[in-house]
Amino acid sequence: MPRALGLLSCASLILTIRNAAAAIIVGAGSSVNFADNSIDLGCSDLTVAGSVGASAANVASIANLDLVGGSFAAGASRISLGGNFTNTGSFVAGSSRVAIVDACGNGTSQMSSATGFYDFVVASTSGKQILFPVAAAQSVAHSLILQGTPGHLLDVRSTVAGQRGVLALAEGAAQTIAYVNARDNHASIAHIAPGFPTQFNSVDSGNLVNWFLNVSGDTKLVPAPALGAGRWMLVAIMLLAAARNLFRRNRKFS
Repeated sequence: MPRALGLLSCASLILTIRNAAAAIIVGAGSSVNFADNSIDLGCSDLTVAGSVGASAANVASIANLDLVGGSFAAGASRISLGGNFTNTGSFVAGSSRVAIVDACGNGTSQMSSATGFYDFVVASTSGKQILFPVAAAQSVAHSLILQGTPGHLLDVRSTVAGQRGVLALAEGAAQTIAYVNARDNHASIAHIAPGFPTQFNSVDSGNLVNWFLNVSGDTKLVPAPALGAGRWMLVAIMLLAAARNLFRRNRKFS
């Protein structure tokens, strides 16, 4: 059953909710301040139409986090969910960490609308899939972690197959990419996982831009043009002439 929260501000609170069918709703006009408390939602949805604030809270076991016109000022909090992150309101990242994990039995998580994060983590030991929306950048200011495990790669995909989602990692931001199977994504600022996919125990499944060595995207390495027989002959003559001049110069000064 949904539970509505109004004004809540506590100096010390450890809140645990154990009801997978529950939804925690911060209604329009309502305000909740998690401060620096530990809150386990027990795989309930957190729906925010009002205002949520926090300084350094630990908010864990969220099923789906929905900002439906509301605001969430995260401060330095740690936020963990297993389902979808929907943002049609305002998420103020501060120096927070948002982690999408295997919790709450969700094999697929979907991002919705453009959102800016400070630290953003998607980590799975079961082969989770993360879907990024087309033309709505998920931006990461400080650090990005995309982490699967051997035999259970983290699938990075788009909400529309064949069209690219957008992941904008700031220049100079930290990144940890390992055991990822990536497809249909555009890293629109910093290059993600620069190098061969095997260096990251990962797979390039195509239609990527600014990932790995761009072997599947629009920017490809262009080989040097082949020289015809005539051009090779010209190069040989030029090298021979240079060698003769060097030989004569050495004899002159010997």
